[in-house]
Amino acid sequence: MTGQVELAIPRDREGSYYPSFLKPYARRQVDVGEVAVALYAAGVTQRKAAQVMSLLLGHRYTHEILSAITDGVLEKEEAFRQASIWTASS
Repeated sequence: MTGQVELAIPRDREGSYYPSFLKPYARRQVDVGEVAVALYAAGVTQRKAAQVMSLLLGHRYTHEILSAITDGVLEKEEAFRQASIWTASS
């Protein structure tokens, strides 16, 4: 089928409407860190994971970049684990 399709896209005066599933001004919807850690957790080598991410995300990733991304995410995860959920009351 070919032809025109009319879409009703909600708009507001300030142009601040964004669909709930999209983040404003986001260049991609996939968190590279999450993908890197998921591949790491699945036992994929860093070189192979870099190749897979390059194919999937359309950006060239080296195993060194992937290692840095994974290390950064794991450091944040460890800091989160170490953080106390209880704060001192005055």
